[in-house]
Amino acid sequence: SLADQAQLVYIRRQKNQLTLQFNHDATEKLAGEAIFETLADVALKVAVRTEAGDLQVIMTVDDVAESSIWLIILRQYLLTVLEKEQNMTSNQI
Repeated sequence: SLADQAQLVYIRRQKNQLTLQFNHDATEKLAGEAIFETLADVALKVAVRTEAGDLQVIMTVDDVAESSIWLIILRQYLLTVLEKEQNMTSNQI
């Protein structure tokens, strides 16, 4: 299913910088703007595409606890959006 494809393939934390990378299949179904809206409270963030087409979101965070919370919110948001897309597609058939 589309929801299963919303996989974080890479997570790195260096000092106050957290990098999340989502696989190509997941990011094809989801616009970068939606991720930015989800991360509205994170002041410094940037989204880039890797050579493979994965979406990499790099953000500045205050501590590990905060980054863990954002990770949970972001993952849940992705799953919710992808499930909605899947339901809409199913209804059209």
